[in-house]
Amino acid sequence: WIDQVQEPSDQSLTTTRVLTPGYAAPEQFRGEAATTATDVYQLGLLLYELLSGYRAQGLAESSHEELQRRVLSEDPTPPSVAARAGSDGRQLSRILSGDLDAIVARALRKEPTERYRTVEALRRDIDVPRDILVKWIKPRRYEANFRDSLRRIYQFRKQVLAIFDEL
Repeated sequence: WIDQVQEPSDQSLTTTRVLTPGYAAPEQFRGEAATTATDVYQLGLLLYELLSGYRAQGLAESSHEELQRRVLSEDPTPPSVAARAGSDGRQLSRILSGDLDAIVARALRKEPTERYRTVEALRRDIDVPRDILVKWIKPRRYEANFRDSLRRIYQFRKQVLAIFDEL
């Protein structure tokens, strides 16, 4: 989406903002410069989608104006709540609630100064070693499809961490 903005002045000036609306940070919609905080927000959106299976800002079919309004004025539903709509929703919701909800919420704060200061700080919060994760889920008795969902989340986590490593 390319937005042409006319700035009022004696001389007409046209500026161009290039952004992907479904993954744009609030400051991008406001026409502010992209910073590390913008990257943190966008990684938070990816993390939200990977964990819950849903987009943080709602349906992709939303108009640009509706999407912009939501990004600027509404906080996304926590991933644990969004995950309830899936087939393993109740169990997945329990895993996501708490720390993961808080990590995603901090990455998706409206004000850039309230987000993680660096991508590395976000990465540290989501980097749970596999042996700890296995110990955490092993004693519980889950259905096979739910264990598969946990494995999928772990694989997504590895993909997200690989993205962080490339930055």
